[in-house]
Amino acid sequence: MNAPLPWYRPLQVLALALGVAIIVLLFAWLRSERVTPPADNPDMQQRAVDLEPAPAVGQGGVHDPIAADELPQPVIPREASVANDGKATLFGTVRSADGTLVSGGYFWLHSGSSLLGTASLRAATFAFPGLTPGRYRLTSRIPDELPIDREVEVRAPHTRLDIELPGRWLLTVNAVTSDGTPLVEAMSDGQNPIGLGRNFRALGFATEQQGDLPPTDHAEFAAGLGPFRANDPFRGRRQPTLPKQTVGILTLPSDRPVHVVLVVGTAVIAQQAATPGQAELTFVLGADALASKMGTLRFRCIDPSGAPVAGAKVSIRSLGGTQFGGRGASKMETDEDGRYVAKNLVPGMVSFSARNETLRMPPIEFVVQGGADLDVGNVTLRAGAELEFDLDNFGGSGSVRVFWLGDAAGARSGGTYISPQNGASQKVRWFPGRYSLAARGKNGVALLEFDTAAAPPQPIRFDLRPGASLRIVPRVPGEFATFEVATLGGAPVYRGETRGGTGNTTELPAGDYTLTITDLTGAVTRRQFALPQSGTSITIP
Repeated sequence: MNAPLPWYRPLQVLALALGVAIIVLLFAWLRSERVTPPADNPDMQQRAVDLEPAPAVGQGGVHDPIAADELPQPVIPREASVANDGKATLFGTVRSADGTLVSGGYFWLHSGSSLLGTASLRAATFAFPGLTPGRYRLTSRIPDELPIDREVEVRAPHTRLDIELPGRWLLTVNAVTSDGTPLVEAMSDGQNPIGLGRNFRALGFATEQQGDLPPTDHAEFAAGLGPFRANDPFRGRRQPTLPKQTVGILTLPSDRPVHVVLVVGTAVIAQQAATPGQAELTFVLGADALASKMGTLRFRCIDPSGAPVAGAKVSIRSLGGTQFGGRGASKMETDEDGRYVAKNLVPGMVSFSARNETLRMPPIEFVVQGGADLDVGNVTLRAGAELEFDLDNFGGSGSVRVFWLGDAAGARSGGTYISPQNGASQKVRWFPGRYSLAARGKNGVALLEFDTAAAPPQPIRFDLRPGASLRIVPRVPGEFATFEVATLGGAPVYRGETRGGTGNTTELPAGDYTLTITDLTGAVTRRQFALPQSGTSITIP
């Protein structure tokens, strides 16, 4: 006679059945979250439209047809595969020029000047769901690859875009002294400014450079013919550690020789030619080659009566970042005679401010050349004018760019901004005078000019209206230039730089404007243009 089953045996069987059911349901849920498109669905085939002539080097291209079993299957987000309601998904794969699948990095999708979304490259695929069918601009930043900047047409329900990145070669750039010491180690602590890792760089250009680079606010983005990965321990933590003598790795087009320019900020230190496929390039320099390029800025603060303003709090912002008193300085304020000296500044555009409890200085910027000792003389501080802004109609995002329209000998009127993210209602205190304001938010754009002595009724509110898209692109991918867009009356409304082969896009009210361009040689050109409501694209220089 068989022994009776233990009383708990039915419970074990039931628990096992429940476990199997949970696993099956979980697997089914995961499959529903990430749907793989069938290869023979015609709506999911590659659809890419070049709105301009064939891409030049640095823009990237669409991959030639590849057998379906050779391609990874991009994953379409679950929400795009359920009920699309006329929406579309842009997705695809990414390969390097040699056919290797690329993982890591980012794609950005733009509509006009608006950034619609960011997609990270995982398993060599990307996806942008929930799009309104139409034309968009796709840009990229992928470590040690040339960027793409192209326009695509997205159709519902799914548009597949398989991208082949431009051909490139990687050049490791080193800098050492004659005895082999890494150049950055040969500098003394007092000569090593904040932000050196971001601004000691190597750039590749098609021709030999004559003199320093033009004034810039962001020299680290002036990528020349290709992006540069600096040997900066505080950035790119996922990248392998580079030797101390290595300045960084330069990514260059694979089909042309280049002139490699070693720079700090905007100051050229040295340059050498390199040929495609060359793996390494070493600069042998004296210990003072880098230190001698650092700049000095001197000024004296006075009040409206001409008396010195002692103890004014000072802030210096150069390409190396914000510095209070500079490295090694014992004070962060003007001395008894109102004077202040900022040393070891990275060459380029430098802005500074000084204020006390009641007085403040105008927002101005000076160009500090490599190795220069610039004395800007007396700077008059005045009582600030308090203004209140209502940003409730911005939709919670955007910005108001502010440009001072006053006169300062040898200086450029500085720019600042107000962000709606800091509150729908804000109070600010500015140096008295005339200002130009360019507002951009989810609900439109607006321009405004006024004098603080006769400011509009407060709180000041912007009449936001749909803007016109303005895109400014370099004539040659990677060609560097700075530019400023202004009204016909001369009020700045937008400043930028062409960098790394990509263009710049913003939105402004439709109308007539002037464009001032400074190229690598320092030559300045000006042109007038009309911005229609449908938008326009301008190629520079």
